[in-house]
Amino acid sequence: MNDARDIYKNIINEIEMLFGQREFHKTQYIELLRSILLYKYLCEKYKMHIEEYKEDNDINESYNEIFEDDILFNQFKVYLYQNVGYIIEPGNFYEDFIVEEDILKFELLYFEQALIKFTESRYEFENMNIKDKVVNIDVDGLFSHINLNSTILGQKLQDRKETLYLILISINKATQDINLELYSDIFKLSLNETRFIISSFSSNKKHVLAESIEQDFPLNIAMMISEGLIPKKKYNNLYVPFEKNGVPSAYIAENNDIMKIQSETWNDLEHNISRQNYLIHGINNINIKNRGLFNLDYGIKYIKDKVDLIYADFMKIRSVRDIKKYDENNMYAENHTLLKEKKAELLLKYIDMMSDDGIMIVVSDRSFYNSLDDELCDSIFSDQNVVDCIIDLPTNVLGERYTNPRITILNKNRYEDDKILLIDATRNYIASEKYNEISDRHISKIVSIYKSKEDHPGFSAIVEPNQLQTDFGWNWEMSDFITPIIYQEYVDPKQVKLDLERLDTEISNDLERVKKHIKELNIF
Repeated sequence: MNDARDIYKNIINEIEMLFGQREFHKTQYIELLRSILLYKYLCEKYKMHIEEYKEDNDINESYNEIFEDDILFNQFKVYLYQNVGYIIEPGNFYEDFIVEEDILKFELLYFEQALIKFTESRYEFENMNIKDKVVNIDVDGLFSHINLNSTILGQKLQDRKETLYLILISINKATQDINLELYSDIFKLSLNETRFIISSFSSNKKHVLAESIEQDFPLNIAMMISEGLIPKKKYNNLYVPFEKNGVPSAYIAENNDIMKIQSETWNDLEHNISRQNYLIHGINNINIKNRGLFNLDYGIKYIKDKVDLIYADFMKIRSVRDIKKYDENNMYAENHTLLKEKKAELLLKYIDMMSDDGIMIVVSDRSFYNSLDDELCDSIFSDQNVVDCIIDLPTNVLGERYTNPRITILNKNRYEDDKILLIDATRNYIASEKYNEISDRHISKIVSIYKSKEDHPGFSAIVEPNQLQTDFGWNWEMSDFITPIIYQEYVDPKQVKLDLERLDTEISNDLERVKKHIKELNIF
């Protein structure tokens, strides 16, 4: 990751140096930078496929010659359909727009058309009916949230050309001859920038460079989930019912070698950014449905096979503020209570979708289970025995929407284990202006305790499911089982006995002295 940090820093430094005195903050161009970085990655990957295909088929012709020859290109198109999923025409590769660093020869319109041709290339495969397809990539409209005619790039066309060209050159210089794997790390680092951008949209598209989603999931927690909290075994598929931007789901897929992903977004913007994140992580078999606002059980209807791994972030059933742009008739505000009540129904259905040894990661607030009815809690905690671990995280560590975040790990294969691990990670955090942060050292402690299933004083406890049920239903708190270490004192029984004997002796001696003084003074 250090190499990626250096490259990303070089990209930003190059851009800001080339911009000079122009007032152009990186939060204004970060989404554009990320999209251009993705296009360069896809171009490099495509060139790699060209060379592999030529070598495997003993072809000496150049790509231009293959493209111009109908027979050769139709044969190559079969390979692309099976293994790549998109087409980049000659003249539309990233380096084709870097013309001897001569801005006068750069045509913004041609670059914009290259992006459009790339996203529409899937239509070239429409009539192909080949069964052994390896990849399933949907690139249609992948860059539609980017506005290359935005006045943020410049008031005049020449200014906009210059700005875009400077970004192209900066990325090109910093990423010369790097491994494809590094692109995802650079992309990952750029997501941190978005964590501090509040999504804002303008009715005047000229003043919008790129629609952006606030990155509310810190990457170290995303990596904690993907690498530390998911048991290491073979997962055939991943289902993400509340996809937003591929975080942490793309990392879950990458770190667990899952190559078939089904997920659902609420709008075109989330659809684009999620697909970008999956693509740059090399996840090719993605089926992301844009289901709209209220069709919450969409996936339950269309997914027929059992699912090995589910990531369900119930906090992404949106707040009214987040949804305003996409809810012109205020339908969300009217249905908000209904949607919140539907969480319980959805949770049960997702558990039913899990395979016999399936895993589900649930992100919610701490009141989520308290708000469920007793019958449902009886089912998941006792009858089905699927709750493996519950982790409470610090306040606001996942963003403003996640005031009191909780992660629950559900495991369908718990037949010989009926105990639940509770981890209280709410106290050790780094306070900051907008979000609290959790250190990597603290994350390592959470993962270590989860893997060892240890009862750690002040931090974790192992409980029976019935211990979570009180006289008021399943209305329990972490503090009922875990007392902060600062209030705990280790008690040594042997030392207590010695202290009591010492106190008994001191009291006896004091009584003897008092009796002696009384006798001497003749008080009685």
